[in-house]
Amino acid sequence: MKKQSYWFVWSVLSFVGAEIGAAEIQLGPSYGVSFDASDAEVTVSIRKAANYVSMGLTLASADKTVDKREAEIVAGRKALLEHSGAVAGIQVVELPVGRQYRSYAKTSKLSSLSFGGSSHSSEPGLSQASFEVRAQLTEGVELLEVVRRIREFVDSLKLPSKSSKMLGDSVSLGVDEPERYRGELLKRIAADVRFVQEQLGQGGEVTIIGLERPVRWRRVSVRELELFISYSLVFELEERE
Repeated sequence: MKKQSYWFVWSVLSFVGAEIGAAEIQLGPSYGVSFDASDAEVTVSIRKAANYVSMGLTLASADKTVDKREAEIVAGRKALLEHSGAVAGIQVVELPVGRQYRSYAKTSKLSSLSFGGSSHSSEPGLSQASFEVRAQLTEGVELLEVVRRIREFVDSLKLPSKSSKMLGDSVSLGVDEPERYRGELLKRIAADVRFVQEQLGQGGEVTIIGLERPVRWRRVSVRELELFISYSLVFELEERE
C-alpha cells in the first residue's frame, strides 16, 4: 500500500478590507458605521462580544532641535499615561518602538537641510510616538458613545506648547486576553478533525499545522468578534494498489 498526502486548509487569512486582530470600522462625517465586506471563511471559530473599542493616537513635536522635540515627547507620554490613570474605563497602550519613527534628523551648521528618518535610524530617540487608546465596551452602551468618550479623553489631554496630538479615524474592536479561548478552540478543532476522518473513511495519518499560532480575531458585527486559530491539516491516506 502507498501513502498519498492531501492538504486541507481550513482557515483563510487573506481577505480584503479587514486586518485580523484589529477589526476596523470607519466612521464617516455623519458618524454612521460602515463595514468592509469579507469573503474569507474560517472552519472552526467562536463568536464573542468585544470588550473594548480602540483608536490610534499620535503625539508629535514641532520644536526646532531634536533634543527639545524628544523631551517634549517624553513629557507628553507622561502626561498621557497619567491622564489615562485618572479616567475610569480608559486604557492607553504604547505601541512598539518599531512602529514609530524619527520625523527629523539633526542638521549641520553648513546646511539647512533636514533628512527624514525611520525606525531603523542609528540615532537614538524619537520625535513622534504612537499609542492605542482603549475604552470599555459594556453591554447596553452604544458604540458611538464609546467613541465619543475616547475623543473627549484626547481633547482634554494637555501637552507641552509645541507638541501636537492626532487621533485616527479608524475605530477597532478588541477582546481582552484572547488566549483564554485557546482551550475551547482546540477542542472544536479536534472534533472537526475527527469528523473529517470519519467522512473520508480511510486509514492514514493526520498532521495538524499551525496550532502554535496565536488566537486571532476579526469583526463579524457591530459588537461581536470571531476568534480562531489559523491552521491546516495534512492527511496521509493509505492507497491500495
